[in-house]
This record gives sequence, structure tokens and C-alpha cells, in this order.
Amino acid sequence: MRHEPKQTGFSLLEVVIVATLLGLLMHVVITLAASGSDAQCYGRRLNRVTEINQDVLDDIRLDLASSVSLFGRDAISQACYARIDFAGWPLPLNNAQLPRVADIDDFQPDASNPTGSKTGNMLFFAQRAWVDKFRCTSGNHYMTDVYQWTLYYLTRENQDFTEPIGINLVHWASEPMADAGQVIAIASSTDRTEVLQHLRDGSADEDGELREPMQLIWTRGQSPSVSGTFQQIDPVTLSLSTVAISPRVDPFRIQAYRPLTRQGLLTLRNHSIATVYALPQPALYGAMNKTGNGFPHGFEIQVIGPNAARQVLVRSTLISSNSHGLRARSTMQSVIDCRDL
Repeated sequence: MRHEPKQTGFSLLEVVIVATLLGLLMHVVITLAASGSDAQCYGRRLNRVTEINQDVLDDIRLDLASSVSLFGRDAISQACYARIDFAGWPLPLNNAQLPRVADIDDFQPDASNPTGSKTGNMLFFAQRAWVDKFRCTSGNHYMTDVYQWTLYYLTRENQDFTEPIGINLVHWASEPMADAGQVIAIASSTDRTEVLQHLRDGSADEDGELREPMQLIWTRGQSPSVSGTFQQIDPVTLSLSTVAISPRVDPFRIQAYRPLTRQGLLTLRNHSIATVYALPQPALYGAMNKTGNGFPHGFEIQVIGPNAARQVLVRSTLISSNSHGLRARSTMQSVIDCRDL
């Protein structure tokens, strides 16, 4: 009796089941690998945004260490701010504002009523750039403080005001200005002329060090509307003029010092100040406003304390402009002691 050989192999149903299981397994493996890669990328972005935020705060802290005057929301400070020449540089946000200096107060969020608010999103101060030491041919020795204005402010890089990104932080530094009181106090007209020529030419000081030439002297603490607050060194007569000398025009406009001014601290790093539309919302101290350019965004400034013990709170929220996956963000704040003489 003949026996038929037994059939071997897999049925079609078995093949389909195995293929399905293999497909599901591959999908799980690929998904896990992609998730791991995304997590690694997010971790790198998070580390990067934290490093950049720390760098920004460190720069501000170092600048404030040599501060001699803080500009707030008072009339003189606003008048000084109005003298800044932004030609050739990014413009500040339309509704940007300086902080109100609160002599007796604490760091705390503002109420929704803006009348008593003290939070600003610009930081503006004068710092002592260097002390010029010069010995005249008469043998008399003179020391002159040289100041520079420093302004940190926000500027728009796109016109979509509802995006979580698109705001850069600009560091603006002014041309050097000599202390008017110290220059005018030089009793000898001959010595004063020598000092003015030395400042104007940027010639070597008594230590042989060359400094940046300067054109202006400034009376610190005096309103720019008062004649003589700014005076220009006449390059011909080497005297002081209360009227601007061509090509400078009246009223005196303070120019940027290009070696120190940086148009944007964040653009080339692919990061942005978090806007008021970022989630979670970046503002803590200032009452948020989403009209126009918005306020205050992720850069908040408060100033408290008496002149001899000023404290500046700087709160910064940065966000990555990378749109792939979660946006990495970092929020840091620092309280900095500084002088406001």
C-alpha cells in the first residue's frame, strides 16, 4: 500500500502572522531608536540654551560691576536714553521701557495695574570704562574718569508677533566720554588744553598705554536739556564747545562704540528671548501685555535699594529656535549689587 509523502513548510496564514509580528517588532525598535535620538538631541539643546543663558547673565554681571549710574524711568534717565543714536543698529521694541528704581521695595511681581509697576525690559547704565592718568609738561598730574553708556535691549527679528521666538537681545555700548567735572576743574588753562588734546588724540597716558580717542565730556547726573551737560572738544582750538561741531549735530547724539556693540547676542546661536506667547509663559515680574510688540517677554529687570546699595534683578528666559521636537528653554535670574553714585 502506497503512502503519500507528508507536506512540509508554512501555511499562508502562518507566514502572514509572522510577517505581521516582525513588522510590529521593527516598528517598536525604530520608534524606540528615534525617541532615543530625539531625547539625545533635546538634551544637547537643553544644555546649549542653559550655557548661553549663563553666558548672557555673566556678561551683564561683569558690566554692572563697573557701574556708576543706573538709568531708570525718571525724567533725566529718559532724556539720556533719547540721546542714543541707533542709526545703523537694530531698533528697540516700540513699547520697551526702563525699570522704575524703587528705593524702598522688594523684588516682587507687579500688580496688573501698570501705574505702580517697576519692571522694565531694558537695562541702561553708565559704567567707568577706565581712569585716564596724564602728566602735563608742567609736571602736574591729572586723573580723569572715562565713562561709557551700556544698554541691553530687545529687538524684533520677524513680524509675526504671535510666535514664541523672534526676539534678539542687543548689547549697545557708547563712545567713551570724559568726566566733565574733573576736566573743567583743571585750574591751569595750559594744562587743560594739554589734557583735552591728549583725550582727543587718544595719545599714550603716563603709563604708555594708548586709549580710544574721545570727543565728548559728560556731566554725570545732569539733564541733557541743560547746556553744558555734553561738551565737545574742539579739534582746532582744543577748547570745549557746548554746541556740536560738524559732522556731529545738535542736540548731541551719543554714538555707538563699534568694537563693543553687538547687534545680537542670540541670532547666530539659533536662540531667542522667549516671547509672551511662549508656553509656559516666560514673564514672572512684569504684568504681561500681548498687544503690539508685547511686554515684557523673557527679559525682566527690577532695581531696588538706596543709591549706596542698589540691587538689580535680571531674569532671562531663552528658548531654542529649533522647531524639531520640543523647544529647549532655560530660565535664570540673578541679583547683582552695583553702584549708583
